[in-house]
Amino acid sequence: MQLARNSCNLKHMNKLLVFLFTLVALVSDAQHKPFRFAFLSDTHIGSPNGGAEEDLRRTVRDINAMSDVAFVVITGDITELGTNEELALARSIFDSLDIPYYIIPGNHDTGWSESGGVMFTTVFGYDKFNFVYEGIRFLGCPSGPYVRMSDGHVPRNAVNWLDAELKKLKPGQPVIFLNHYL
Repeated sequence: MQLARNSCNLKHMNKLLVFLFTLVALVSDAQHKPFRFAFLSDTHIGSPNGGAEEDLRRTVRDINAMSDVAFVVITGDITELGTNEELALARSIFDSLDIPYYIIPGNHDTGWSESGGVMFTTVFGYDKFNFVYEGIRFLGCPSGPYVRMSDGHVPRNAVNWLDAELKKLKPGQPVIFLNHYL
């Protein structure tokens, strides 16, 4: 039964990926060249049933087989508990992507972690992203409930960072903002 459920979830994930790949083309106006990107979230590497790692490896293989995907954004809960081992394993799987990826942590990567969230930045080098692709600014920062089962929020340092980045935008520049929880 669990295998059938995972297979069904994978089919739904593939449909979601195809939908999201076309999202930018639909929201871009005539002055922006259409492009495709992959969007991943809640991979939960280290989950109790052990299937998350193989699901992510299959997803990475599927993305690598697509020649027209420009990059991947990954928006949190990369791991189940944010352990150093889970983060290292996730990094090794994501590093097998043939295209750039941009990643931010979720509550499982920081609030649940044995390092208090410090290891995410150590492993991936950052906890926010800011880049431009085809004239569109992509911004991503961490968010989530930082105490188990509490309300979600964006940390103050991320709000200050976001405010500063938004002030740097060119007039009329489109923005896609991504985070994990809100």
